[in-house]
Amino acid sequence: MNPKMSVIVPVYNAEPYIERCVHSLIGQTLDEVEYIFINDCTPDNSFCLLKNVVGKYPDKCVKLIEHDTNKGVFFSKVEGMKAATGEYLAFCDSDDWMDTDLLEKAYAVAVAKGSDIVVFDYQREFATKSERHSRQLNDCLAKDIVKQGYSNGFEWMLPTFIMHNKREAVNKLKVFPEIKLWEDVYIGINMFMQMGKASYLRGPCYHYNQTNQGSIVHNIDGHRINDCIFIAAKLNEVLPKSQNFTLERAWLKQFAKQGLLTNGELSKWRTTFKSSNRHILQMKNWDLTYRILLFLAAYHITFPFKLSQWVWHKIK
Repeated sequence: MNPKMSVIVPVYNAEPYIERCVHSLIGQTLDEVEYIFINDCTPDNSFCLLKNVVGKYPDKCVKLIEHDTNKGVFFSKVEGMKAATGEYLAFCDSDDWMDTDLLEKAYAVAVAKGSDIVVFDYQREFATKSERHSRQLNDCLAKDIVKQGYSNGFEWMLPTFIMHNKREAVNKLKVFPEIKLWEDVYIGINMFMQMGKASYLRGPCYHYNQTNQGSIVHNIDGHRINDCIFIAAKLNEVLPKSQNFTLERAWLKQFAKQGLLTNGELSKWRTTFKSSNRHILQMKNWDLTYRILLFLAAYHITFPFKLSQWVWHKIK
């Protein structure tokens, strides 16, 4: 019999956090869980520490995959998905952790409601505070959550949900090993678009570690901005071309190229995904003043935006 859940954990440069992560997973109250840890040629002691922890639980189903060279988080996550035999898939980054009853309760919701996807709450964990993020989500189709993505910055992305292990959908995933950022957006949208019913679990949550300054999301340079733009272009091919998804495609493109503004590349921002600029005023998840400034900048009236940026940096 296949396990109820497979948890996929790529491991890279997580030495200060990996033991907490593994204990939170091995300690899950759900029985019949398969744990898949992928050592992506980590240069630190993360995988040795991980082995020490799992060695204390010989009754647990653990798969250890080790790479000879660094293949990237994108490759590692998809590799883990293809190696998984569980009825449902879950994900955990190696510097994060879960409430110990999260998987049990998410699985119970999935079974009770016949859902392919169960989305749950998450908490951003800073050094001195925590920020809880709860959802306002009723039972719906998984593709409807993608449709709502532009209003919440795609915060339903991996790893804040479990999903049915549909082998056909997993096997169709393309892998771009050179991509270091937004692989979760690519995997999530691809899988959600091929799933059925989605449900929401309130209560137990996933904990996002915000203190790891070595994390990719804390080190966004020009290459990683280009990663986001590349993924947005690929996902534009995945999302339906119908008018129902116009705003979603436009928001994804706008969100992907925001790093260009941070880097002061206003001209490149204006010409990247140029057609999406006409929808800026409809991006109601952004402050109205910001939308107006961006809209003007998109049509070469740049002084108001540049002035606002200058003032922001002065008072920051």
